[in-house]
Parts: sequence; C-alpha cells; structure tokens
Amino acid sequence: FPSHDTVGGKGSKHPKAKLTEAKVLALKKELLSRTDYSVLASEYGISVQTVQSVKHGRNWGWLKLN
Repeated sequence: FPSHDTVGGKGSKHPKAKLTEAKVLALKKELLSRTDYSVLASEYGISVQTVQSVKHGRNWGWLKLN
C-alpha cells in the first residue's frame, strides 16, 4: 500500500492541499518569531491545528528552511 501522505500526491500536488511549498516556507519563517497561531491560521486560510502541525513537522515536515 502507498503511504498515507503520498496518496494523491505530495505537498501542493495533493488534491486537498490548501498551501503551496512557497506558502509553507513563508509560514515556517513566520513561526520562528510569531506564536499567535490563530492569526497565522486566518492569514493562510488554514486551521490552528494545521499551523501547529507545520510548526512541529507533522505536516510538511519534509520541507526544510535553509
């Protein structure tokens, strides 16, 4: 069986993706200095839980800041 995170595509290629790789990198940069997850969630059109998942590498963990 294919892994859960690659069914339908990885990252922005996944049919349910709300973020692009560029937006995730921008979000990760903002998360270095900002902790108001609800404001970030609103700005990016995602849930607070998704912001937390990006922060902790559960979502988009393969995409690294340089």
